[in-house]
Amino acid sequence: MTSPYISKTLHYPKINHYHYEHGYLPDSARTSGNLTERDYVSSLSPFAPTSADYYMDCVTILTADESIHWFKLGLDFPAASYFIDRYEDVLTLKFVLSGKGTVYGKQCRAGDVFYPPPLVPQHYQTDATDPWRLVWLQVSGSYSNYLLEKLRALSPEPFLLCDEPEKLLSLAKFMIYEQPPLPSSDYIRAVAAMFFSFLKVPEQTKSDPEKQDSAHRGKRHNNLVVQQACYYVHRHLPTVTVSQLAELSHFDRKYFTDLFRKFTDISPQEYIIAAKLEYVRFFLKESDMPLEEIMNSVGYEHRNGLVTAFRKKYGMTPTAYRKAVQKAASDSAQKEGKEATES
Repeated sequence: MTSPYISKTLHYPKINHYHYEHGYLPDSARTSGNLTERDYVSSLSPFAPTSADYYMDCVTILTADESIHWFKLGLDFPAASYFIDRYEDVLTLKFVLSGKGTVYGKQCRAGDVFYPPPLVPQHYQTDATDPWRLVWLQVSGSYSNYLLEKLRALSPEPFLLCDEPEKLLSLAKFMIYEQPPLPSSDYIRAVAAMFFSFLKVPEQTKSDPEKQDSAHRGKRHNNLVVQQACYYVHRHLPTVTVSQLAELSHFDRKYFTDLFRKFTDISPQEYIIAAKLEYVRFFLKESDMPLEEIMNSVGYEHRNGLVTAFRKKYGMTPTAYRKAVQKAASDSAQKEGKEATES
């Protein structure tokens, strides 16, 4: 049995359209690092932040092009010590304009750029006293593979530098707040090319070209091996094992495990468990499927094992999580109904 592909990706209809999204950071997201659709507001025009909880502004462009599901250009203003711990099947390119934070344990400051590869766990956190401010691009669809190859050609590690960050910020503000975008794939490719022109290669990457080229090819291959393993996990979630992943990668289990940990900071087994728990969490929230049915769909045989793992990751049992989600949805609906009645 092959499980459905589950991630945090948003799926939009295939139309030519654009809209603006504005994010807010409630207290729950400050401590958990997780945002929900209720934390976002969409509109047909941009507007400035109106509260201290303001988090981000972005413009989202949809096209009928099969190679681009959607494209986002945004500005982030996260809170201090805000962290991200997730994986997505989209390409994200982040430019640090000011402040600082850590990405995969590496400190990033103004002028740094990082790109979390698709389907590789993302681990980054803003500084406790000087949180960074970001400009970012996000692309979903096969066009992201082309952009990812361009980034890896510049640096096999997911870190680059930004040339003229102040100029880049001015460009981003103009395109988000002043210039309405064109909902077309040609426009998206032009915008991506403009922002890619601000990228610089770190100095250590430039030295000893022959040695660097060999190292680049090796890292690129290993990164691809890990990424393919991540894809396989999501496509065969109920039955996948670490031994299968190692065999498909043509490595012995120990070497594959060390390689996987090097690129993701977690073991293959931890990644499989995290993917299963994300699947369970998704369907607890978005469906009425019984827990036993959800368990079977991801290959969990023992309820106690799932409950223990789920509580460890999300701080509550699956049943308590579903009740909390349902209560939050009910409270939100009642509040909206009351506001509508009063107005």
